[in-house]
Amino acid sequence: ATSVEPDEAPDLRFRASGFAALRQKLGLAAKDMGTLLGASGLSVYKWESGKVKPRAKQLPAIAALRGIGKKEALARLESIAAMAPPAGRAAGKRTKRLAK
Repeated sequence: ATSVEPDEAPDLRFRASGFAALRQKLGLAAKDMGTLLGASGLSVYKWESGKVKPRAKQLPAIAALRGIGKKEALARLESIAAMAPPAGRAAGKRTKRLAK
């Protein structure tokens, strides 16, 4: 049987238009916004378009971004990038199609 976990942030609400405005205010690409939130750029796009909503556990992180400006957002991205291992070239080669 699957147990249902209570919402971790029951008082936080999500609006796609407000989220899109936040990303614009911070001057971030969807990929960068996703990096700050631990999500993909595609997820950010889907949240903004209203196709899906973020999970309850992601709402506090989204709410926390409301209180920062562009400089702080860029500083956080730089900090995350400094901790990440360098991207290898092999990853890109896996997605190439073979020509017949």
